[in-house]
Amino acid sequence: MSLKLLWAAIGAMFLWIAIGRSYDALWLNTNPALEDRRPSQLDNGSAGAPTGNAPGGAQKRMLEPPDASLEGAATQQAVQEHALAPPTPTCKTDWHACKSVEDAMNNFDGVITARVKCKTKADDENQIGDIKWPGLWGLDAFTYYSNDSDFPRSPIIIMITKNAQKQNQFGAYLHVDVACSYDFSANRALGVTFQAP
Repeated sequence: MSLKLLWAAIGAMFLWIAIGRSYDALWLNTNPALEDRRPSQLDNGSAGAPTGNAPGGAQKRMLEPPDASLEGAATQQAVQEHALAPPTPTCKTDWHACKSVEDAMNNFDGVITARVKCKTKADDENQIGDIKWPGLWGLDAFTYYSNDSDFPRSPIIIMITKNAQKQNQFGAYLHVDVACSYDFSANRALGVTFQAP
């Protein structure tokens, strides 16, 4: 029964993706608000000249070529310096830029990978029976966290799953909280503990 449910869910997911892509393609081809973005709809008028009226009275314009007077040495040097300057890191892409554990857990993209690795570590370290994770397909695993860390100075965050169910030696499921220590600098789960709530 479980295998049938899994195959049905996978089929539904692929159907959802196919419908979404078909809808996007249909919407892009029929939405008049996007006409000014289609190069095939623009005529070959002079650069910068209006090429007709778009729906709603907006003017469509082609991209204008850069002004030749801007190609001086100072401008080229400024462009090169701007191109060589590294982008400013944000908490979304770099955990070092996060101000606190809360900021990292809510904004850093690597938290998704951390949650998956913690879940895998807990499944591997579980010696008896199975673990039932909260949420659909266990997506609510490790959404809680401990604020005790000195993050980002210390790259270790303790992520917690509340109300998971762990099988005991008799086959009965008991409610447990699962805590996982995750090291963002090494990008790995260090350890997992199971506790009664």
